[in-house]
Amino acid sequence: MGESILSGIQISIGELAHGFTIPSIKLAVISSAELFGRYQTSNNRKNTHLEHQRRARAQTDIIDIKKGDLVVHTEYGIGRFQDITTDEDTSTEEINIRYRDGGILSVPIDQAHLLSKYVGMG
Repeated sequence: MGESILSGIQISIGELAHGFTIPSIKLAVISSAELFGRYQTSNNRKNTHLEHQRRARAQTDIIDIKKGDLVVHTEYGIGRFQDITTDEDTSTEEINIRYRDGGILSVPIDQAHLLSKYVGMG
């Protein structure tokens, strides 16, 4: 009986965005995205790889960033590097970033890994 049901099935290798069921043959197919909670298509993976390469190129030492350069903070986004100052109360060096709305973010130097130089997509 099993052979007659499967005789018309063709096997293909590829990616499946969503699973499906065929109750008549008691078949349930679950995509890896549903199983592991990772929803990415092959194009997204390629774009993610390109994004990773772009970010890797952007990772620079703070010494390579000049006043006015665009920088990206992982939580606060894109702003302009202003300078590095020392907080008088704590004697901690801080990286100062100015945002479009005029706000200034002071990032302790030991959190410089949260910053990268902005690299445009072009």
